[in-house]
Amino acid sequence: MWLGMLMRNPHWVRLSAAGVEIGTSYTRAVLIPWSDVESATVRGRSVLANLDIAPAPGR
Repeated sequence: MWLGMLMRNPHWVRLSAAGVEIGTSYTRAVLIPWSDVESATVRGRSVLANLDIAPAPGR
């Protein structure tokens, strides 16, 4: 997936009414609108948690 290649180790993730924003200090932030997200799951806790995002079909 192109986003995985762009954001291997995101430094921060922000959730808002607009969608999921992922950013690092090395690249521009990427906003994934909720309309493009089929599901989002958080695995784990604390700073070691993983956010898995499945794109909506046809996106």
